[in-house]
Amino acid sequence: MKVLAVDDTKNDRLLLTKILSSAGYDVKSACNGIEALHIIENEKPDLIISDIMMPEMDGFMLCMELKKNHGTSDIPIIFYTATYTEYEDEKLAMLEGAAGFIRKPEEPLKIIEIIKNTMGNYAGGKCAHFEPEIKYEKEYFSLYSQRLLKKLEDKVIQLGITNRILDAAFEESKSLDRLKSNILSNVTHDLRTQLFYAIGYLELAMGDTGEPGKTECFEKCRDALLRENEIIANLIENSNREENDMNPYDPNLENLLDDVIRFNQRRGEITDCREDKTINQFSTFHPG
Repeated sequence: MKVLAVDDTKNDRLLLTKILSSAGYDVKSACNGIEALHIIENEKPDLIISDIMMPEMDGFMLCMELKKNHGTSDIPIIFYTATYTEYEDEKLAMLEGAAGFIRKPEEPLKIIEIIKNTMGNYAGGKCAHFEPEIKYEKEYFSLYSQRLLKKLEDKVIQLGITNRILDAAFEESKSLDRLKSNILSNVTHDLRTQLFYAIGYLELAMGDTGEPGKTECFEKCRDALLRENEIIANLIENSNREENDMNPYDPNLENLLDDVIRFNQRRGEITDCREDKTINQFSTFHPG
């Protein structure tokens, strides 16, 4: 038996095709009503399973076009929908002449059972052509527009709820960012303060000792602390870049602090290369 599966959602279309193929049906697929009509022109299927909400031509319009055409009016069409799921939606589908109405998601075995029952009724003449009960287009379009307006209202309500949720989440994220920034600022400030003290005392110890072994140990300790300070500096820089200057700091000041540490190691002169000015000159570090 030839079945045409019509659905604009690729994953749903592939899943339905797989379910039908596994049951032994010869399946073709289309992504909307217009594509389905082109396929039907070339090869008439024995059954159509179609979604309702689709671009260009939805399932309701596809069903109406099929029922208007004498050559396709006898093709059973089953709607398989996740959007038009209310009783009034099903009522309109059956008034159009649909052979069945399935709400997504549904168990594969249930889908196959509905198909077999539908085709059994078709073969037995119980619902020979699934004739539409709506005889006038004006009546049909009135009912059709009512369902479209109802879905539009539902979508607007859902959009409003989603926007409120997103706004609340955005405000919460800003609060979390501010909290993270404050914690990071306090922690890094305390860490760097202790590092500066430790480096300073190591510098003093290095100047007071005349033992090469101790001096070497002090230098290794100092170098390790300098590397730790660089890691913290990079952490601050990356954090501020992520926050888009929500809690900015002065990078020039950060650079100058690094200069102080390096200068204290060299016992030399600090020069700000950006302004070519001599800032200060120290001989030793004086904590406190």
